[in-house]
Amino acid sequence: MSGLFVELVTPHSGKYMQPTGLFINNEFVKGVDGKTLEVINPSTEEVITSVHAASEKDVDLAVSAVRKAFDGSLRKETPRNRGKLL
Repeated sequence: MSGLFVELVTPHSGKYMQPTGLFINNEFVKGVDGKTLEVINPSTEEVITSVHAASEKDVDLAVSAVRKAFDGSLRKETPRNRGKLL
């Protein structure tokens, strides 16, 4: 459960890999502080998995990544093309 992905099973689609990290700068990463949050099945109250928790530091990293992206080639794109690229 401490990695960036966990294998889960659904009744309809079977096994799949669910990301548990924060999506920053086009990749899944662990939170800076290393804290996690438990995901609980509400019908059984069992822990399904843990996901990485974002802190203020993580938000700052994400904002910096976005600013860097918009200072580059994305800044020159039209809003419509930016939407397609995102």
